[in-house]
Amino acid sequence: MIDDEYLTDTPEDVVSSEESYRIIKSWPLNGYYFRNQGDVLDCQVTLGDWGVASWADNHLTEFIQPLALRAPEVLIGAPWNTTTDLWNLGAVVLEVFRAVRMFSGEEEDGTYTVQHHLQEMVAFFGAFPSSFLARGNQELVGHLFSDDGAVKDARAFDLPPLMDDAWMGGPELLDPKDRENFVSFLNFMMKIDPSERPTIMDLLRHPWLNAITQDEDGKDEKDEKDEKGEPEADHDRDSPQEGDISESTREEASLS
Repeated sequence: MIDDEYLTDTPEDVVSSEESYRIIKSWPLNGYYFRNQGDVLDCQVTLGDWGVASWADNHLTEFIQPLALRAPEVLIGAPWNTTTDLWNLGAVVLEVFRAVRMFSGEEEDGTYTVQHHLQEMVAFFGAFPSSFLARGNQELVGHLFSDDGAVKDARAFDLPPLMDDAWMGGPELLDPKDRENFVSFLNFMMKIDPSERPTIMDLLRHPWLNAITQDEDGKDEKDEKDEKGEPEADHDRDSPQEGDISESTREEASLS
């Protein structure tokens, strides 16, 4: 509905000599869909939060993402790309599952500080590698980190590990194996250094999703079937099917 109606009324605006981008104007949904006094109960709406979205190849700003969901590279002023979305995904998956925020960045008095936000990241996923810090804004990195890579002025605090009931809930929500796989999935996806984050295909192979299974030799079963010459599924369809996802997914515009 958004794509078929709302976006068709939005003119295309060229902001680059090489590529054209469509600028989405700010317009409350109720002012668009219900301007003719339509019944809200008869309307299906898909909401999309584009407030801090940007293109991977045409940065509108370097400070993308909602504050509590900002990836390490954004906080230290390092280059970012579509891998930054994986950090968002990990934090949001936990929030959807348990209605708890992985990060707040809030000090004891409730005020947000970057230092505390960084310290939360370190508590969950380990220290910031020196090679990664070297890619950040050095003035900002020098302000936030000491020479040994520790976060400056970070207060001591106790943060339960992700495996703890505080994050995962009681055993009635996830059995031990599912809990282990879920936490493994988060750790796999939310690497401090974005260059170490997995590809989309790697995520699909993870036991938590198990969307692509592998044989004993580590080959995707679908690939093995194709090599044997077995008939493929009917590809005469519009919607993407299993196997359509490729490594080029990384090249798509970031919607962080």
